[in-house]
Amino acid sequence: MENIKISVRNLVEFVLRSGDLSSGQYSPKRALEGIKAHQHLQNIKGRYIDKEVSVKLRYPYKDMVFELSGRIDGLALEDEVYVIDEIKSTLKNAADCEENEVHMAQGKFYGYMYCLKKDLKEIKIRLTYFGIKDESLNSYERLYKVEELEDYVRGVIHRYTLFLDIIRKLRKNRDESINSMDFPFDTYRAGQKKMMEDSYRAIRHKKRLFVKAPTGIGKTISTLFPAIKSMIYEENEKIFYLTSKTINREAAKDTISLMVSRGLKIRAIILTAKEKICPFGKCDMEGCEYAKGYFDRINNAITDILENSCMIDREAVIKYSESHKVCPFEFSLDTSLFCDIVICDYNYAFDPSVFLKRFFMDESGNYVFLMDEAHNFIDRARSMYSETLQKQSFLKLRKSIKKEIEGKSFIAKELDDIIKSTSKVNSQFLRLRSKDLEDKVFKDYPKGLFKASKDFIEAVEIYLASEEYAKQEAYYDELMEVYFQAYSFLRIGEYYGDGYVTILYENDKDTAVKLYCVDPSQIIKENLKRCIALVAFSATLIPASYYIEMMGGFEDAVYLMLDSPRIICLDPVFMV
Repeated sequence: MENIKISVRNLVEFVLRSGDLSSGQYSPKRALEGIKAHQHLQNIKGRYIDKEVSVKLRYPYKDMVFELSGRIDGLALEDEVYVIDEIKSTLKNAADCEENEVHMAQGKFYGYMYCLKKDLKEIKIRLTYFGIKDESLNSYERLYKVEELEDYVRGVIHRYTLFLDIIRKLRKNRDESINSMDFPFDTYRAGQKKMMEDSYRAIRHKKRLFVKAPTGIGKTISTLFPAIKSMIYEENEKIFYLTSKTINREAAKDTISLMVSRGLKIRAIILTAKEKICPFGKCDMEGCEYAKGYFDRINNAITDILENSCMIDREAVIKYSESHKVCPFEFSLDTSLFCDIVICDYNYAFDPSVFLKRFFMDESGNYVFLMDEAHNFIDRARSMYSETLQKQSFLKLRKSIKKEIEGKSFIAKELDDIIKSTSKVNSQFLRLRSKDLEDKVFKDYPKGLFKASKDFIEAVEIYLASEEYAKQEAYYDELMEVYFQAYSFLRIGEYYGDGYVTILYENDKDTAVKLYCVDPSQIIKENLKRCIALVAFSATLIPASYYIEMMGGFEDAVYLMLDSPRIICLDPVFMV
């Protein structure tokens, strides 16, 4: 029996999703709104007997076992009947929200899982919409027999298996090709076989291997070949080939293409930044034909590209996105869920602003990280976990808004609150400038600036949810740019600790505050939990102790130094 591990949310969204791709769908603002909605209802005394209830179920279907998991927002008991409450937030008045099939489906699954857990004959499923702006409520509910819910669950799973059958066929062909795959060259370069053997052992033993290998040894094939072999022998789910340069991504692409030409049947995708793949140059989902009806077409697009392409590069993504009229960037991210290898920038695995939430937000899988040019990563990590906020950005925004409303007899309170909040941010900058700070570098986090930035963000969010909000306003783009700068500043502030310093930059025209991550080692160590094994390699990965310490320490680290023709392995566990 094959085990299929999937969350209830991912399952029902994949099978039942429809409609348009929204510009706010994956934004931090939407996530924050959801948290606020949950907290508001969950904190109402007496509303629930329990909240955030974890539920799991092993569900056999044909020759598979689905390992389903999820979390019940609120559990109530009314007239001796249990109630599953699925909470969803909205910017509209809740009364304007119609029952959504995907939202209700989550509740039905959780209801069925809870019935089995408690041996219940019936349960009530409630879908509650909460209006963020006016705290309005609107609910849809129905009492279900457990047999009705079982039929529903089975039907959704059946529809998913129709797609899953395609994936299983591709995976069977992949495994057979991996099993028979030979090294694609007649001979090994000096040290190359050693690097492959140690890379495989590191993956097998779930270690972190740091390799210093000379240019020309063939590091890309020496890591990809054993990592691909591990996919059938060690049951690794996915390989992330991480790099900071386009030329290295092309090298990985060429290497995989070579193995494909020799019979390897694998699905690999190169992720391209949105601005480099959008056919219109600037993303505008509200009026984009590729975003409208996206979810009505995306599953067919994914099936098409997986069945007909092995190496899914930028050109392939654009070709199939145009054929199916789907957003190429979101299409590439959705397709990556079903690929065996993901080739991408370091950012997609580590940067808090763009990391792949599809893979790393909740429980990570059996992922292998191959990190090319690893000597570049520490400086990149410092940049990822640092952020700067500028005084002039807020002053310019305030000036732009005042210019737009000049002469108007009425100013919306929400807009006036934004103006006031920019003044508070400005005051905090002035307060920092007035302090006698030696070298303008200090260890303490600027709490006042943090609080003022948070107030600004909340003011903008209330304005965006108000009826007075209009995207056509002349200052809209500037408002959103400053909003996301402030949001990023606060997000990085959550990491602030011993590894940080605050730097104050000032001149006659501007003042800037930078949260600078001097030592990202603890953050990197935590984020490396997203993989079960790491192979980091470079021609200049010295001194070894520095890179090992900065990337989580020595606990499970191994160092291999290869110099043609001499080979040194510093850990006897990996000696041949």
